[in-house]
Amino acid sequence: MEGIKKQILQEIKRYKKLQKKLILLEGLIYSYSIGVIKRGLKKIGVSESDVVIEKTDSGGDVVIIKLHNKEGKGDKFEKISNFLKHPCGWEFAVALSENGKPIDKEKDFLKSNEEEYFWLQYEPKFDVEIDSSQFPPILYHITPEKNVDSILKKGLVPSSKNKIFSYPHRNYVGKNLEKIIGVVADKEDKSMKDGQLKAFVIFRIKMRPDLIPPIKMFKDPNLGDGYYVYENIPSRLLTPYRKVYIDKEGKVIKIENYAKQPK
Repeated sequence: MEGIKKQILQEIKRYKKLQKKLILLEGLIYSYSIGVIKRGLKKIGVSESDVVIEKTDSGGDVVIIKLHNKEGKGDKFEKISNFLKHPCGWEFAVALSENGKPIDKEKDFLKSNEEEYFWLQYEPKFDVEIDSSQFPPILYHITPEKNVDSILKKGLVPSSKNKIFSYPHRNYVGKNLEKIIGVVADKEDKSMKDGQLKAFVIFRIKMRPDLIPPIKMFKDPNLGDGYYVYENIPSRLLTPYRKVYIDKEGKVIKIENYAKQPK
């Protein structure tokens, strides 16, 4: 009986921690994922066939919604825009004609009777959350070798003391090994002596979309194939994978499989 009672108390404690974490995450400034937006638009009466997702030249997404030119279009436009702005973090950018040409913002397109329908284009105001179903299965993280033991014990903990990245309280990961190495390469370190090498370790991360507590992932606009997360990444998902040696000039001298050195 005591064992069951203890287990129940542990579950209640775990649930309260998860609830607190989710509340904190809701306060973060970010734009909701495309998957969340599509489901939300459907709930407010927008047909799935009237929603188009297009890629920008930089690889980002824009949401384009067909607005039929009929009675009540003004109310529907306001309803869609309010939903996408709050809580989704997507701003109305431009109205397009039937053939996709931008309509002068000085003209009130809602008063026009020339078009059968319009296209409403919305763009993310903040970095966009990646839907968990779209998580890359394998990601990588690079760190100075001295951090390996701590990471294997505690997982990847976001830290404002990270000297590689300028943003505080984030874990940076990527799916391209070459670009991950590039984060620490080509940077001169005048504190190093000639001939001295600095060792970094690349962790291989096996991502899972069903983690409890969940991990929210965001596309990093400054690093191609890169992402960042605010939460701890558990050590059970991490494996030391490669060891990278870099010289004073930031040149990669050697890359080898990681092997734990005996103490």
